[in-house]
Amino acid sequence: MGEASCQQCADARDRIGPQRPRREPERDQPRLRGGEVPNPVFAGDTLYAQSEVLEKRESRSRPEMGIVKVRTVGYNQNGVPVVEFKRTVMVWKRDFAPRRKLMERRMRFAGERQ
Repeated sequence: MGEASCQQCADARDRIGPQRPRREPERDQPRLRGGEVPNPVFAGDTLYAQSEVLEKRESRSRPEMGIVKVRTVGYNQNGVPVVEFKRTVMVWKRDFAPRRKLMERRMRFAGERQ
């Protein structure tokens, strides 16, 4: 399992929306498509996330890409889970990633300058 990025935390927070304490936690609780909100999030909470890759496969229509299914759990500052969801994302394969090519060009350019 790896740490999730700040963007993933922000995405989770945006899906959840503002939370407030409730006497009846089951009523009016926001739902994520394919996810759940087991505990409320309060203003001022610090959120952390862990993501786990569940499965991966090659894209049939885009040979330079792969498709990854990920399960993410968000925790508050006390380690209490506040959100859990699964999502499927399309990612670049290592040899095709634009950033890799950019870094290779930069390294080549740096070597030429020396």
